[in-house]
Amino acid sequence: MRFENQRIQYQYKNTIIHNLNPIVKAFWVIIISLSAFLEQGYLEETFLLLLVLLIGFVSRFPFFRTRSIRILFFTVLFLAMMQLVFNKHGEIIADLNLITIYRSGFENAVYIGARFTVIVLISFIFIYTTETNKLLYSLMKMGLPYRFGFAVITSVRLGPILGNEVDQIYYAQLSKGVKYRIFPIKKFLGTIIQFLRLLMISIIKQVDAMVISMEGRSFGLSTRRSFSREVVFSYIDYLSIFVGFVLIILFSIEKIF
Repeated sequence: MRFENQRIQYQYKNTIIHNLNPIVKAFWVIIISLSAFLEQGYLEETFLLLLVLLIGFVSRFPFFRTRSIRILFFTVLFLAMMQLVFNKHGEIIADLNLITIYRSGFENAVYIGARFTVIVLISFIFIYTTETNKLLYSLMKMGLPYRFGFAVITSVRLGPILGNEVDQIYYAQLSKGVKYRIFPIKKFLGTIIQFLRLLMISIIKQVDAMVISMEGRSFGLSTRRSFSREVVFSYIDYLSIFVGFVLIILFSIEKIF
């Protein structure tokens, strides 16, 4: 199994999950996350995990090409091992040389591991299949003030820019002979302060250029805005919402009875 250093970010694919309305996908993320918290059995959590894995395969999520999945795997493995080692209630289902597995420990390991995986993985899939602009356009259509939407879009776009600025300053200082060594501590703190000073100057320049661009385009002049791309609901979106409500009703009936 080979993992690449690929970030989990939006990537366009022509799949049914990618083509769903962002509001519908956010609705499903909420449903699945709440279901993961409300369910109390390890079999139900396993079912939710299989459902999320199916959604991931349909959306062509890169399970084996990102290091975040490896981190998730080892985290879940650690949580499961904690239950298998320290939970010693119920009958013995496996007696190994180094560890004795009890039924309660096994069920809790599956339950906690599946719940954690469901919540994290469905968030990864949402990020991978949802374009931030479309999501905010949909929210603006529902009444979100476009100034708030623009602030979110800007913060998301400035993230990679800030990362590039950090890399440029870091390697520029290395090329000038600056060494990032912890000892002596006084010199290390001076290097960090110099690095942060240069980073702050670069950020201020980026923000100043953005403000000038916004003023030149009369941002905020109108209380309403137009959109170059329309995000609409299709029949698949309505069908997905219907299925989601059916699942909510089924879960509610199960809790009652």
